[in-house]
Amino acid sequence: MLTDAKIKAAKATGKRYEIIDGDGLYLDVTAAGVKTWRYRYRILGEREKVTIGQYPAVGLAEARARHLEMAAKVARQRSPARELSQEKQQAKQAGTVAELVTLYRADLATRTKDQGDGVAWQFTAHIEPKLGRLRLGDVTPQDVLDFLDGIKKGKKKAAPISAITVHGTLRRMFDFAIGRQLIATNPAAAIPSRVVGEKRSRERNLSPAEIGILLRALDTAIGEPETIMSFRLLLLLMVRRAELLEAPWEEFDLDAALWTIPETRTKNGKPHLVPLSRQVVSYLESIAKARGEIGLVLPGRSRNKGLSTGTLHECMRRNCGFGIAQFTPHDFRRTASTILHEQGWNTDVIEKALNHTMKGVRGIYNKAEYLDQRRQMLQSWADYLDALKAGAKVTSIGSAKKASS
Repeated sequence: MLTDAKIKAAKATGKRYEIIDGDGLYLDVTAAGVKTWRYRYRILGEREKVTIGQYPAVGLAEARARHLEMAAKVARQRSPARELSQEKQQAKQAGTVAELVTLYRADLATRTKDQGDGVAWQFTAHIEPKLGRLRLGDVTPQDVLDFLDGIKKGKKKAAPISAITVHGTLRRMFDFAIGRQLIATNPAAAIPSRVVGEKRSRERNLSPAEIGILLRALDTAIGEPETIMSFRLLLLLMVRRAELLEAPWEEFDLDAALWTIPETRTKNGKPHLVPLSRQVVSYLESIAKARGEIGLVLPGRSRNKGLSTGTLHECMRRNCGFGIAQFTPHDFRRTASTILHEQGWNTDVIEKALNHTMKGVRGIYNKAEYLDQRRQMLQSWADYLDALKAGAKVTSIGSAKKASS
């Protein structure tokens, strides 16, 4: 069995060689000393091998975890190498939204001329200019919602109706892409039509009563544990989705109850310190106990990639929106900000918790981190959420303290 010390000690010898870990997993060391994890196995009488990733980007623990996933596929007579090849080929063929528009319009034209001409304005005026450059596999439900909200804000009275019409076309076009095996899920289908008809869907704030319903629904929700946990943590932490869904364990110090997000993963390019409430620490400890502090805190199906926004929206769909009016995970930040302001917390402290960049003269002179005040506020926020979950009709926890600089 390999150890980290043995791997680090492996040097270039001028010849390629292998270091065996076990059960088909080995480290391939090139003549130049480049180290790559590979898995060798036999399926249906044929020998195959698949690349897992290069060391040290993929460490020993992560390589073993991926190896176990692949070994499970082999046990079910599925070839990891062939599946990986198919995924790469599919991603390569997917192309951009603009390329899909060309394929879809050509398909419409083969049915009836009127059908193709009737929707042409939607592609030329809206879909291609705004979404055309995006790669199909990168389009998320949030992208679709932002796009449709942009249409609704148009000056024409018919703008809201246009948004509903374009939404229907997008759903059919992405269904067409699924049928051609260009994508696996439909990002437009995750947005209910009733939401598109709402006047300003991006200004959604959850009420205290809705938060309580949501938190209780999560206890019995259908879905993977990581997906369900992501809703709880997003609401508690007030961070952006990508910051949490792509967070590795190495950023967390549970003993100090502190999460340090590096500047490479924040929207404003600055490091962000996030104090962890007792509730968050407890949740993270339960995850660590179940899976260990390896790789990402909330991994997706591939384990080496974080949960996608599409996965969260699919979970919401399967659970009928958790019993409340349509919302998106991004609404949690706006909701927390609104309620905390109503409770009397200092605006600068709230903005720092949201990692917003202060503009103007105030931003130049106010460099405070407000770490102690944010820790106090986020603990109060977590206690408030517990009270809502228990069914309490509260707007604040005790007397909201105004944190000051």
